[in-house]
Amino acid sequence: MTDARTGSPTPPGWLPDPTGVARLRWWNGHDWTDHYAPLPQAGPGVPLPGERPRLPETTPVYNVYIWLVIAVPFLSIPLLFLFSPSVFEFNPLGTSADLARATTAILVVSLAVGALSWVLWAVTVLFSWLDYRELKRSGVERPFHWAWSFLSALVYVIGRTVIVHKVARPRGLTPIWWLIGVTVVSLIIAIVWSINLTSSILQYYYDSGYSGALGI
Repeated sequence: MTDARTGSPTPPGWLPDPTGVARLRWWNGHDWTDHYAPLPQAGPGVPLPGERPRLPETTPVYNVYIWLVIAVPFLSIPLLFLFSPSVFEFNPLGTSADLARATTAILVVSLAVGALSWVLWAVTVLFSWLDYRELKRSGVERPFHWAWSFLSALVYVIGRTVIVHKVARPRGLTPIWWLIGVTVVSLIIAIVWSINLTSSILQYYYDSGYSGALGI
């Protein structure tokens, strides 16, 4: 057996077993012997093959972009208030012109909310890519890919947190806790808004005398 780099015979030593078994085997310089040894274990701070190396404690693992990824979904909450009760307050027994105006108002508001939602989604993807780039610059090997943010900010933040925590333990968990907090607050606001909107619409029809016609 020869050294592929120098072309000279391989000197005696412990080498990986050519049979494929996960162990070392003694090469005496001419032939393989029947002497075996276990593979060496990685020491503290030495990554195993395929494992991401740990970051130095001084390496930052947070940047402005990950906080923006978390904040952008919260910005969608004001979109709810475009659906004010006045949009739905119309005479269901009125003329066709009244119904057409009400339908147009609802359609315009729905399109506006949809368009703004797409803009916020695109901004989230952009900030995820910028965060991914910063992590690579900080030395994180194979950070969670930014393309997962196409699914949602939640998917990206969870994946990012798992990988960063592995290479910078005990750091890296803060974004997921902030995301949970923002999500809970958003859900509470959405539920309260939905209840108030429904109550306002029903009260409008009741006060207007349409409750009997609508079966309310």
